[in-house]
Amino acid sequence: MQIRAAADSDLATLLALDAACFATPWSPLAWRDELASSDHANALMTVDTEVVAFACAPMLFERCELRRIGVHPTHRGHGLARDLLDHVMERAREFGCERIELEVAASNVAALALYRRAGFVEVGRRPNYYRSPPDDAVLLDRTLREKCR
Repeated sequence: MQIRAAADSDLATLLALDAACFATPWSPLAWRDELASSDHANALMTVDTEVVAFACAPMLFERCELRRIGVHPTHRGHGLARDLLDHVMERAREFGCERIELEVAASNVAALALYRRAGFVEVGRRPNYYRSPPDDAVLLDRTLREKCR
């Protein structure tokens, strides 16, 4: 398993992987915008030579916002999301971020469990934030002062 920075040349791979991971994938334009920013921890994870996971996390001064993290369905359940999350948190710490924040659907039990195990705490909710399917957004936050794991 290897983790590397995502580049503009990875756009097609990211689009396909995003579509495999999420019912509502991002548009090519949204991904182009994310890839064009130099202050992002955009990462791809490969197993052998296959790209199996990705993360998108802009660094916004003292905070990092984890906007998207996905693991291909055939590779879930092996700790890859946690490894990728740890990588993003280390990059954010190196950038000088003091905390990382994210939002996740309240019905995404697996993701909520992952984030809680990684030290995230719930700091709020946005009722009926997601439309398809309807769901609340759970807002999570974690300090980056201590090391990951």
